[in-house]
Amino acid sequence: MHLPHHQEMLRNAAKHGGIDAVMHIIREENSAALHIETGERETLSQRVFLNQPARNLPMKGFVNHVDWAMVAEATRIAHLHSSGTRAASSNNEATNAASALA
Repeated sequence: MHLPHHQEMLRNAAKHGGIDAVMHIIREENSAALHIETGERETLSQRVFLNQPARNLPMKGFVNHVDWAMVAEATRIAHLHSSGTRAASSNNEATNAASALA
C-alpha cells in the first residue's frame, strides 16, 4: 500500500517531476508498495483485483467481472448523448441503446 505522502505525490505527479519521477521515489522509499510484473520476484500472480483488468496480467483472480464490450458500447452511447450533434439528438439510437444496457 502506498504511504499517504506517496498517494499525494501520485495525485499531483506534475508538481513532483512527473509520474516517472514519482515512481522512482516510491521505488526507493517503499518498494513493497509496487508489484513486480516479471522475474523470480514477480508478485502480480498473488494479487486479487477488485475489477477484472482490461489487459491480461498475471493474477490470482478478480472479484467483479467486467464486460469490456458493454463498457465500450456504453462509452459510445455516452459520446452520442454528449456530442450535441444534430444526428445524435434527432435519432433515438442512443436512447434505445442506453435502455437496452440498463
